Amino acid sequence: MRTIASSIMDEPSDVPTGFGISNDEMRGRLLKAAWFLVAYELLKGDVVGRPEQLFRAGFNEAGAILDPRYEVEVRSLAKHPFDASLAWLQHRGALSSGEVEDVKRIREYRNRVAHNLFGLLMNADEPLDLSVLELTASLIAKLGRFWARQPLPGFVPVPADKPDHEVFSSTMLIVGFFAQVAGLTPARNAA
Repeated sequence: MRTIASSIMDEPSDVPTGFGISNDEMRGRLLKAAWFLVAYELLKGDVVGRPEQLFRAGFNEAGAILDPRYEVEVRSLAKHPFDASLAWLQHRGALSSGEVEDVKRIREYRNRVAHNLFGLLMNADEPLDLSVLELTASLIAKLGRFWARQPLPGFVPVPADKPDHEVFSSTMLIVGFFAQVAGLTPARNAA
C-alpha cells in the first residue's frame, strides 16, 4: 500500500528537510500547529457558538431559531459576531477586558499560523509561540468552566459552588487530549 509521501518520492523517510530542522522537529511543529488551529476553532465555538446556543429557541427547516433577545443582548454590542460575543462575555463576567484582548491576540496569531504554516514548519528561526498556545488553553479552560455553569438547553449546569478544579467541559477534555498527543501540557490544569 502506497502512502501519500511514497507517491511523491521513493524514500521519504531518508530525505533531509534541508531547512535547518530535522524531520522529527518538523513533525513536532506540525503537531503543535495542528493542535493550536483545532484549539482556536474550539475557543471560537465557546466565544460565538455558545451564546447562540444559549439563545436558541428551536429549529426549523432553515436551521436554528434564535430568540430575538440574542440580537438585542449580543449582536448589538459590535458589528462582527466574534467581537459582539466577546463583549457579551465580558459583560457577563466570563472574561475580563484583558482576556478579551488576549482572545483577539490569539485570533491574530491563529491567522498568522494558518496563513504561514509552511514557513512556521520549515524555518528554524521562527518557532511557534508556546506562550500563545498556553494562553489559548487557559482561556478554553476559563470559558469551559463558565459555560459548564450555564443553563444551556439539554444540559444540567454544574453547581456554582463546585470548585473550578473539578469542573470540565467537553471542549476542555478534547483540547486536553489533543494537547497530550501533540506533546503539550493538557488544558485541564490551566486556571
